[in-house]
Amino acid sequence: MFPVAISLDPREQSLFYCELEFYLSCAIHGYITVQLNHGRLDPDKLKRIADAWVQKGRPKVIGFRYDLETQLELIGLHINDFRFYGKRQGNPVEISGLLHTMRVNARAMRIRTFCQPDSVIAKQLVDAQYFFGLLGVPGIQLVALQQVAQFFKVIVERESHKTSRFEKTGAQPGLDLVSYQWERAACEADEKKGHKQG
Repeated sequence: MFPVAISLDPREQSLFYCELEFYLSCAIHGYITVQLNHGRLDPDKLKRIADAWVQKGRPKVIGFRYDLETQLELIGLHINDFRFYGKRQGNPVEISGLLHTMRVNARAMRIRTFCQPDSVIAKQLVDAQYFFGLLGVPGIQLVALQQVAQFFKVIVERESHKTSRFEKTGAQPGLDLVSYQWERAACEADEKKGHKQG
């Protein structure tokens, strides 16, 4: 059985998901605003979302700056009203499927464990790319997503290079700072316990 590859350390995952979630949220906000300006936003469906938001005791938002899951729910209510782009346009089943995938990803992003495997992060990036195509986002937002993907790619390559170097030399990878501090604290605790018993 192969070990699960986790190239991004907790700090890097924090930065990665902060950026990914931000760009997704901004893209959806801009998309829904465009749909509103073209008269495609159903006021009753928006009211349903807004009322549910208030009932949960959440703070007032500006425009459509809800959390990612709520934004996706609002789009889902408008599958037959909003205009979509790319190869899925005109296919409500495929649009629903991608929206469901994005909702699953949004839930996963909300739970900050900071230890997501590379394979999960890579899939989330690919899903985000498909989703941006569905929304027909402006080029500047596509560039922003590419920068997030590049951040991930650089770190994966760095870790892959480290691993191959350790395999060639037979050396062990160094402990990261948190692991080092944990190991040191455990050793000090053992030493103190030994002195007390002696």
